[in-house]
Amino acid sequence: MFAHGSSIESANQAVRTVSAEMSRRGGYEQVETAFLEAERRICGPVKVTVAVSRILLVIPYFLTLGLHLQRDLPRLVEAARRGYPK
Repeated sequence: MFAHGSSIESANQAVRTVSAEMSRRGGYEQVETAFLEAERRICGPVKVTVAVSRILLVIPYFLTLGLHLQRDLPRLVEAARRGYPK
């Protein structure tokens, strides 16, 4: 799950809670949380996930379809994809 991130840790924890619930209810073995503006950016969870399996999907967790979703997320996903063969 990919979110903006915050300097307020409780806001980041709320996203992690949603990720954990998605894993539990959706039956996914592993759901990683990444933030655009925080310590754990998308490349960290990609490295963790690729080491054990494959990435099935990236779920953006944003309120609106702004520049981060239109510009930044596609670039980050493509850069991660280039780093790992199928």
